[in-house]
Amino acid sequence: MYRDERHKTMKNATQPALTRTESTVRTLFLLALFSVSFSTALTNLFVGLAYIGFVFALFTSAPLRRVLRSPPGLLALALLALFIIGTSWSIAPREETLMALKKYSRLMILPIGIALSWRDPALSSRALRWFLAGAGVLAAACYLTRFGMMPTSSLGWWRVSQDANDAYVFRNHITIGILLGFATSACLLIASYAATPRARLAAIGAAVFFAVPIMILGQGRTGYVTLFLGLVTVLLLHRRATPLLKVAGIGAIALVFFGAYLASPNVKLRTDALIHDVTTGELRTPNGLRMSFMRVGIDVVTANPLLGVGTGSFAEAYAPTNRSVWPAGSPESEVRNQPHSEFLLVAVQLGLAGLVLYFAMLFTLGSAALGPRSFETDSLALLWVIYFVASSFNSLLWDTTEAHWFLLLGSCLYVGARRRRMAEGLGESDTISLIVTTYNRPDALEAVIEGCFAQTDRNFEIIIADDGSGEATRESVAHLAARSPVPLQHVWQPDVGFRLAMSRNGGIAAARGKYLVIIDGDCVPQRDFLAQHRKLAQRGYMVTGSRILVGPEFTQKALAGKIALYGLGLGEKFRLRAAGHINKVLQLLFSLPDIGRAKKRFSYRRIKGCNMAMWRADVETVNGFDASFSGWGYEDSDMVLRLFNAGVMRKDGAFATEVFHLWHNEAQRDQASSNRMTVQRRELDGTTQAAKGLREEE
Repeated sequence: MYRDERHKTMKNATQPALTRTESTVRTLFLLALFSVSFSTALTNLFVGLAYIGFVFALFTSAPLRRVLRSPPGLLALALLALFIIGTSWSIAPREETLMALKKYSRLMILPIGIALSWRDPALSSRALRWFLAGAGVLAAACYLTRFGMMPTSSLGWWRVSQDANDAYVFRNHITIGILLGFATSACLLIASYAATPRARLAAIGAAVFFAVPIMILGQGRTGYVTLFLGLVTVLLLHRRATPLLKVAGIGAIALVFFGAYLASPNVKLRTDALIHDVTTGELRTPNGLRMSFMRVGIDVVTANPLLGVGTGSFAEAYAPTNRSVWPAGSPESEVRNQPHSEFLLVAVQLGLAGLVLYFAMLFTLGSAALGPRSFETDSLALLWVIYFVASSFNSLLWDTTEAHWFLLLGSCLYVGARRRRMAEGLGESDTISLIVTTYNRPDALEAVIEGCFAQTDRNFEIIIADDGSGEATRESVAHLAARSPVPLQHVWQPDVGFRLAMSRNGGIAAARGKYLVIIDGDCVPQRDFLAQHRKLAQRGYMVTGSRILVGPEFTQKALAGKIALYGLGLGEKFRLRAAGHINKVLQLLFSLPDIGRAKKRFSYRRIKGCNMAMWRADVETVNGFDASFSGWGYEDSDMVLRLFNAGVMRKDGAFATEVFHLWHNEAQRDQASSNRMTVQRRELDGTTQAAKGLREEE
């Protein structure tokens, strides 16, 4: 995270109130969002005034200056800078180059909106409401147009369809479809989070209100695609829907759209026209032209892959083809076209350099939607998916309304999602307590602690929970503590048999952090081990991590030669897997985001006490590990079960939290079957408390 962004994690109570100028800019921002659905002039006016006010606000508000920098905002400015530089090699006429710069100057909205949203915690939720209110004006105008009741403007300030079967107003079909498609889906998302039946019913009613202009009143194919995509996205994001229900739901949505094709003349007309254009390949049709745009654009990018042919250049590059399609001297032959694909448009202008920056901006913005599901993260995910997919067949950053919609709303929803994730997760300033259990294996312990010292996340402490090791381990721990870059404690208990649960409880009692990560003293963590656990931390969840088994031969070699397992290169990992020294390699190559990790039912699968993490408060609620378990086995499953019975769900930490598990002889499992029976009994009776846990050991 950027240094300046860490200021944003402060509690709202410690944040200074907005200055008068900041409040004014915030109001202008919301007015622009309200106007974006029905008035370009008003949107431009409010955005322009917001620019001016924001500059003044920077001089009067130090807190605003501190939150100005953010990854998506900086990437947006970098992309804008590249567009400015791209004018130096553009093949476009000067007036078209300047027009393109004017359009892409809207990228400045993103850092401004993000900064304002960090300053005002309520802006994210208010932004969505103001947009929906403006979309309501657009939808209502479509209804009035359908029934011939929409007034026209004698000055031409807005356009009104004269065809009752194609009711569009203020905007064209494409824009109306995108805006109202998102509004419909957003209302259904609101319904899925509604706290009362009345609120849910109201949100569903609003969704129907927004959907009718798309499916019945108008003739925009983009609206059909946007609505279908939005409905599927909302269904996939639904927290309580099972995979089977989601598959069935997608099928039901598809059937509804097929029914709309059969029942709605508009849907059938536009769909059949698309099929005709694609199958015949006729150029002088909307879709024939789009295919021509694609072919020419790809040729231009292939010939100029790195930097393209400059800012605002697509129309000039396509002009020869356009003149060959239409009769000489006809108005159509002189039209300056855009490719109806933002990705292709950026690539033609700025090549791969611009495309990489554009994708980086989009992915950093969308990254806030990854992880624990909430209304804030789901709202951002919905916006991002619709924009990303629609950008493949529309130039959304080039088009005024769509660009304002995405940048204004996206900047606010990004911060809302980030705030929610920080509220439910573990902040960067929160200390993690890393508890390492050990028993008479100092060489392995040293390898593990060296891996701990190498962590990229530095805000943690180490507690070595020792189940009665001898002098060699004590000397080793003392040596490690002397050079530890983080606080390190050695919690020792007498050796009177296998008492792993009691040892872990001792480590928990000594821990100062609110979040506990527990590993065994023969599990070497990767460099980003704690950073990944911090990302997965979420209130109401615990994490069971993953392990890579290391064979006996390489274990001995690693310990004897002091090989740093946490520092293995990509080639070394592949060689170890090929030689059979480790049992997995794919999990070491990349990390997956926090999506689909939650387990809704208790399962023994992948419960490994050698790598698990949980909130200290949750551990105290269930009275810690149960030291009444005899011998080896199932004390970790018992802990996970009791947490589950207490309402704490489990996440699977695979492809994020891997450790290298050094080989060792198997422990005696004489009591394993008895311990498992205890866990099974507790699964049936809903036990939450350890019989002999933290409180009994005080």
